[in-house]
Amino acid sequence: MPKIDDLIGEAKKLGLESLALTDNGNLYGAIEFYKACKAKGIKPIIGVDFYVAARSRKDMQAGIDNRRTRLVLLAMNETGYKNLVQLVTKSNLEGFYYKPRIDRELLELHNEGLIAISPSFSGEIAQSLKSRSQDKAKEVAEFYKRVFGTNEEDAKKQRSVPPERLSEGAKATEKEVSAEHSRTPFAEEVHVPATPFSRYRIRFGLVTIKNFGQGISSAIIDERKNGGSFTSIANFLDRVKDKNLNKKSMESLIKTGAFDCFGEDRGVLLANLDLMLDYNKENSAQHADQDSLFGGMTDTSSVPTLRLIQTPLAEMRDKLAWEKELLGLYISGHPLERYRDVITKNGIDIKKAFETIKEGGSTIFAGIINEVRAIQTKKNETMAFVTISDFSGSSEAVVFPRVYKEFHALIVPDRCVAVKATINTRNGEKNFIIERVKGL
Repeated sequence: MPKIDDLIGEAKKLGLESLALTDNGNLYGAIEFYKACKAKGIKPIIGVDFYVAARSRKDMQAGIDNRRTRLVLLAMNETGYKNLVQLVTKSNLEGFYYKPRIDRELLELHNEGLIAISPSFSGEIAQSLKSRSQDKAKEVAEFYKRVFGTNEEDAKKQRSVPPERLSEGAKATEKEVSAEHSRTPFAEEVHVPATPFSRYRIRFGLVTIKNFGQGISSAIIDERKNGGSFTSIANFLDRVKDKNLNKKSMESLIKTGAFDCFGEDRGVLLANLDLMLDYNKENSAQHADQDSLFGGMTDTSSVPTLRLIQTPLAEMRDKLAWEKELLGLYISGHPLERYRDVITKNGIDIKKAFETIKEGGSTIFAGIINEVRAIQTKKNETMAFVTISDFSGSSEAVVFPRVYKEFHALIVPDRCVAVKATINTRNGEKNFIIERVKGL
């Protein structure tokens, strides 16, 4: 984790006038952050990334109330800061269950002077949309609207998503580097499909992409700011002349879909990666008046344009794997989406299993394996602790040696599987003991 002084130093370097700090469930760093910002002439914005109880903060039933969503609250003024203190205190004294939790009752009591931001993936709105419960998502948005208000100025500060967009599912499918925006921190956008609300977009920071540094990110944003939006992959390669535009950075942009807006398939771009880098290098040399293939030409009208070799298109499973690897999440869809009808027909998911099946009961459901931690037992046998998820939520699962030996080839991250499992309670929390695994 970066230290406060490092954050403020970077903010000054980037020309930011204000900076926010949102600790998870606490205000431990608020005073130090406030003083350090004021000393450097940066406006400090104090906030908290709260855990929100699935039901009431006073409910503490295993297998249900250990699940929670997130809500970021920012203080607009002294009243807002005092309400943050109240919420943090009560979340620990009244709502602590694995994590300090708040609930709707507390939000209605301590809402004055606060701006609410529902996180794009861990917030209750996003979780409702993920489980295809659009009515629930809209109800949550309306609750936040009622409690925190939606005057025009606050809405700008929140960069909030209008409730109308919820009815469209808010499915993000295309990212781009050509959109117009400021130097920091956003440099990649996700477009919503063509709808009456298509003007709304989700933005990602380029520097959050794995293997993509600040240097090349700044070079791309500076060029777009000075020369306008990029119009094609060739236009991008013509204009971005930076030593850090190399195979690794280009591969990261391609795999995360940053060039999808140009109508080029990711598989085709990856197959043409060396060709594009040669084109960029030659073009950069030409503009620097270096000795190049076209360096002595005064009329460059005959200079050939970039022509990509057509190759097989990237498969959806590859796109999702790339996004998970480089962004840490899925953008273009979800690996389980192709099995949604089968999952729905089965009628059981992780959430329903915990709610309806008693301790020791058996169930069959489909999910995706998120994490696998294999260990050696005292008998030198291999077993594993697994995190598995579906559209309803996620859970820990145990795979004992006999089962792991038989199905270890299927028990790998990002693999979609059907499992037969037994309901088990460990440390007060429900989980699964996996008995059989079948690949989907």
